[in-house]
Amino acid sequence: MNASILCSSLPKAPVPHYMVSWIPLFLSQRTCRLLFQGYPESFSTVQVGTPQGSPISPLLFVIYVASLHIDIPEGLSQF
Repeated sequence: MNASILCSSLPKAPVPHYMVSWIPLFLSQRTCRLLFQGYPESFSTVQVGTPQGSPISPLLFVIYVASLHIDIPEGLSQF
């Protein structure tokens, strides 16, 4: 997930203004460290994706892919 694309779509989504300001901060200045054969590597900057295990990550994904969904005109769906 590209954070800049997500953040540019937030003002168009039904997201409260305070969240529009908070989400870019949540997705910035993140680092990770990998562990190979018991030896940790140094921290590296992470510029894509959302933190795993965060309860807001699935919600951000839904907002990110919302533009991929098309509206089906009424009358075309048969429910």
